[in-house]
Amino acid sequence: MQIKVHFNRPTKVMLMNDHNFLRYQNHTTHTYWGGNMEQSPYEFTIPHAGIWHVVVEKGGYFNPMDIQASVTIGSNKK
Repeated sequence: MQIKVHFNRPTKVMLMNDHNFLRYQNHTTHTYWGGNMEQSPYEFTIPHAGIWHVVVEKGGYFNPMDIQASVTIGSNKK
């Protein structure tokens, strides 16, 4: 399965499983796929079955950014 994330300016885009998303929400150490992205769209391939979360960070607490983002989900099958 593919997830494509579109965004209108450089930002941090992360794909996390459910366990790591909960850790992210609790501000504890977590792992993710992705990182600081310059070009849209960015495409992820889901590594395995489960619950997955896409996070698009909109800057920091003291420096929020106006970012528009959308996510599309597709299949790897051609």
